[in-house]
Amino acid sequence: MRKRFIYETINGNQPQTLTRLSPHKKTGDFPMVTVLIDQDTKRRRRDRLERIFLPFEVETILNIPISYHAQEDQLIWVGNKNGTFTVKSAYYVARKIVEGNSRGEPSVGDVRALLWKKMWHLNILAKVRIFSWRLCMDAIPTMLNLNKRGVQVEPICPLCKDDIESVEHAIFKCEIAGCVWKMWEDCPINIMDINRDVSDLAIEILHQGTQRDLEKCFGVAWRIWLNRNQVIYEENGEPAAHIWGFAIRMTKDYKDVNGLKVKHKENKKQQWEPPPEGFYTINVDGAIPLTNGQSGVGMLIRDWNRRVIAVVSMPLPRRYSVKETEAIVVEQGLVLAKELGLEKIIVEGDSFLTIQAIETMDVRGVAGHIIKGMVLGRLVAACKRQKSDTLTGTTTK
Repeated sequence: MRKRFIYETINGNQPQTLTRLSPHKKTGDFPMVTVLIDQDTKRRRRDRLERIFLPFEVETILNIPISYHAQEDQLIWVGNKNGTFTVKSAYYVARKIVEGNSRGEPSVGDVRALLWKKMWHLNILAKVRIFSWRLCMDAIPTMLNLNKRGVQVEPICPLCKDDIESVEHAIFKCEIAGCVWKMWEDCPINIMDINRDVSDLAIEILHQGTQRDLEKCFGVAWRIWLNRNQVIYEENGEPAAHIWGFAIRMTKDYKDVNGLKVKHKENKKQQWEPPPEGFYTINVDGAIPLTNGQSGVGMLIRDWNRRVIAVVSMPLPRRYSVKETEAIVVEQGLVLAKELGLEKIIVEGDSFLTIQAIETMDVRGVAGHIIKGMVLGRLVAACKRQKSDTLTGTTTK
């Protein structure tokens, strides 16, 4: 932002209102945002920020990455990933604000956030993964859930007739299910102590055991549910040993097949090919710490004879988002190529979205100003995406 007065601040990194929080101060010799940036290092000047803004606002401003080339202001909608306003995204933003005001903001994040994140990366069949998610959400059609939704059925378990058929009863407590779980000799928790919902049990397995334990748990649970339906509706069930054995073999076979695919992909990735004669390949990658710390970027430039031209690795001033870090590392790679006088370049990275955004000049979203700065700063002229992670173009002198 070059022309906006610096006292027109916005609350937080994800603005929700345009309410000014900093008291209106006389800005003296630097009323514009550009004077808060060191033009040599392309970094913000903390000393000047601290003279004008509140401490938490200073940290928010420092977390905004700076584009290589100064450019005109533009409005970016932060309610979705592409930076374009839609009524649907506004609805979700408004609902989040209302729910936060009514409940109060939690001091910590969703305790199940780790489980949801892990669940979609488990090395299990897609149908088992979807079932597992429904299981943790209490969304499988047990008699109790059907009854709650107005289906005219008795909520009693149709097999043992002794208890309400909740999710926990159907998968863990019913007689046949209990016999199956007793075969898990090295279970990291007491899985029969099921005085809690399934999501809490899954979280404890992650804490006390490993991801493999959770994959085994969900695989066995899926087979128990399948067998239960076969007994109820087809009168054709299996003994506990068969249920357990099938679930374990199914999980192992899928891992073996999937492991071969991953190994093939890894071998394929290792076969780096040099660029055509006269071109230079810039391999770029970024790293983001899980919690606190700084993002980092690395660049490697090689020519058509496989000769290394330059290698650079450096930390960034702050911890940026994945999109911001990936855009910055491409930008820094192009800056390095321009400084070395390399005109015909091929950029290779693992961020499809960043490469695609540069090719199409998509300047929406959190990294849009960085991508726009690459073009305005004449870092790259004509460019064309060759593969999902490769961009061929020319730099300008």
